[in-house]
Amino acid sequence: MGKRLYEFIKTAGLLGGGSVILAIVCFAITFVEHIKDHGVSASVFGLLAIVFFCFGAFQAWNTERDGRLEIEKRCFDERPHLSVVVYSADGEKDWVLGGNPLWFQLHNTGGRIARTIQVEPIRSQLGKFELRFDSIPFSKSGLPPQTLSFRVCEPSAVPLSPQDTQALAILHGVLVGQFTDDRRDTTEQVVYPLTIRYKDGDDEQSQTLHLVFDPIRYFYLRNTDL
Repeated sequence: MGKRLYEFIKTAGLLGGGSVILAIVCFAITFVEHIKDHGVSASVFGLLAIVFFCFGAFQAWNTERDGRLEIEKRCFDERPHLSVVVYSADGEKDWVLGGNPLWFQLHNTGGRIARTIQVEPIRSQLGKFELRFDSIPFSKSGLPPQTLSFRVCEPSAVPLSPQDTQALAILHGVLVGQFTDDRRDTTEQVVYPLTIRYKDGDDEQSQTLHLVFDPIRYFYLRNTDL
């Protein structure tokens, strides 16, 4: 019993533990004054005992709560944080001349490793094409960024064999252009949701970024964390 009382006072801190001790003292005085039938009103000490005890209990709860919130905050701050940097040809001329006008790099700026990373397919604005990304086993902060390999295909297309994928590599730039041009005729920027799913330990997590195309410059914005 004494050990648990000590642990309670230690948890409550000097202010909360002292309040509980004062509550016990006031209660003892109330009991003694009642037995001796002295003129001091026992109700005054009884009330003080209740006030001190409630304050001490609150202080103990508040101290425990602050410690728990600090642990939760530390755990949240160290979670994986994934970002995608976009590298894009700038202008239609560069798109025609370049064989690889668009590519992506994945960064993890968080404290923990993200595993089983999968980027959901991105559908073109009018729905005729989509970007399909290869999965990445893991991403760790401090390591060099990882290239997100992808290909352009129709939504109903079945997965290709490695040989077919290699054969289509020569048309990669043309297919990316078809994906980009499958949009409404407007000068407004086109925003595509870029959703990444991964595991943080055993927990399934996701982040939604944004791939943005500027039709005036014919250029994808570098930053996706908008």
